[in-house]
Amino acid sequence: MKKLIFLFFIIIYNMVYFSLTLYTYPQDNVKFFDEKGQLTGISHKFVEILNERLKKYNIKIKYKSTYPKNLSEILSALEKDEIQTFIGLAKNEERLKKFKFTNYPLWSVRLALLSKKKNINLSNFKRKKIGVITNSKTAKLSKMYFKDATFIEFNNISKAIENLLNNKIDFVSYNSFILEYYQKLYQDNLKFINIKTEKYRQYIAFSKNVDGKVIEIFDNVLKELFNTNDFEKLFDNYYGIIPGNIVELASIQWPPYEYYENGKWYGIDYEILNIALKELGLKLVTYLYPWSRCIQLAKSKATDILLSLRKTKVREQYLFFSSIPISYGKDVYFFLKGNPYRNIAGYIKGYAYPKEFFKSPYKKVPVDSDERGMILLSQKRIDLFITNLYVGLFYANKYKIDVEYSKTIKEQEYYVGFSKTYFGKFLSEQITKLLERFRKDETYKKVYEKYNIPWEELNVK
Repeated sequence: MKKLIFLFFIIIYNMVYFSLTLYTYPQDNVKFFDEKGQLTGISHKFVEILNERLKKYNIKIKYKSTYPKNLSEILSALEKDEIQTFIGLAKNEERLKKFKFTNYPLWSVRLALLSKKKNINLSNFKRKKIGVITNSKTAKLSKMYFKDATFIEFNNISKAIENLLNNKIDFVSYNSFILEYYQKLYQDNLKFINIKTEKYRQYIAFSKNVDGKVIEIFDNVLKELFNTNDFEKLFDNYYGIIPGNIVELASIQWPPYEYYENGKWYGIDYEILNIALKELGLKLVTYLYPWSRCIQLAKSKATDILLSLRKTKVREQYLFFSSIPISYGKDVYFFLKGNPYRNIAGYIKGYAYPKEFFKSPYKKVPVDSDERGMILLSQKRIDLFITNLYVGLFYANKYKIDVEYSKTIKEQEYYVGFSKTYFGKFLSEQITKLLERFRKDETYKKVYEKYNIPWEELNVK
């Protein structure tokens, strides 16, 4: 029904607006131009491919001038509605007051540094001069991460690079995509330094006068584009740039909810999340880390999603959550059959356990993972181990450990956690809607049947 309503709107919209032209300017950097000054960069390629797909809506992006402008000039023109769109702009609070944006990003990058090859000491930035670009998000991020440095602002990246090459500044701080490009141009003189910080995404920006329905069309076009070979080809020969359809998950081994085996990811929560992201036109890329590293990456916004989380007030400070759980579980104590002792309890540091566990009289010993905890239990190095019922049974079966387990200590709700970014907020809202639908259309039932686990929606208090 929603698709029919949307198509009806498009028909009416095209009857009223026979032809809609959105003017733009190219920025004076590699996003638009190559080293020969040809208009052939990644943003220009997006203009071309978007125009092909916007034809059916009678919408076209057109350069008001192909003369390159710096970012300050472009944002001023966009704010005054002299141009109506710009391809490749990061969101921030100030910009959201002045402009409109797509929900779907074009690509994401990270903060990076360029330095002269002889000057790569990153232990102390005191009295170091770092060149940043005026009005860029990277300027703000740089001042957060390199607090002891002196910052010199430039209107464009070429000027900053020129000052670096002439030893007038010590570093240039900007996004990884553009800096890696310049490093390759000056590889004999410059060193690229990737900083493990938050990713930030670049979107299509619009002047405030552009109708929201037009922006909705752009979002739908991007969603369709994400699933094509044309989208993958856009990023050929570009480095330091992550395509906009990539969503990163930092995960641990927590079977049967999510786990890595024989070169592939499995699990009930993993599969449900992956189905939802595919429906949104997005591609899930998963990395295996210890739990403490997953939390650190989430806090620094360097990953997009954490999975199978208990929602706590502490975690809500650095994560958005799905409004409903992705799954449910039961915390129990596992014991080794034949071992009468109940003195030492294993647990994983950083997990959100029920308060009943911490009030218990057991001596509490932290372990690295659920798998390690079950192995220590089998070796009688701990007397009991607290974990999710199905997780414990998975490892008991894998290692042929003869176990028994307690009554349920606490029933749990597991949520999807999203980085506190604009895209993370969008994902939390969209994933919630899909989880609600999956409960009704038997998606849950089908996934759970694959793992021989009954699907049940618990009423956790």
